[in-house]
Amino acid sequence: MTSDVTGTSYTVRNVVRMTLGGSTVRVRLSNVFSSGDLTAGKVSVAPAGTGAALGDKARRVTFRGRESVVVPRGGEVLSDPVALRTFADTDIAVSIFASSAPAVATYHRSALSTNYVAPGDHAWDLGSSAFTQKVSS
Repeated sequence: MTSDVTGTSYTVRNVVRMTLGGSTVRVRLSNVFSSGDLTAGKVSVAPAGTGAALGDKARRVTFRGRESVVVPRGGEVLSDPVALRTFADTDIAVSIFASSAPAVATYHRSALSTNYVAPGDHAWDLGSSAFTQKVSS
């Protein structure tokens, strides 16, 4: 996934389909199949807009109260709850700024959705202009 992105820091914006609605969300970051540790410098969630754009302002995701988290090779982390009203069969955008990423990332080969990548830190960007690469995994 990182082969078309210059440098080792980039933002991935994953479009995630909600199967249930609720008043809060939690984000699970997986690094189970990677080649090294992943440092997520910032993570945000928001209602998805069109393409890589957000439908509303981004909400800060924390991990034990901290904005940055290291996900060790072979590990997973679960975020603190984030206040975000969601509805079944709608999309949210999860933006992950990987300030330090392994050469081989954990990914789902058949995600069946279009996700977006931007070089550098764009976890808070409402617009889509920085997200010049599309990925389907």
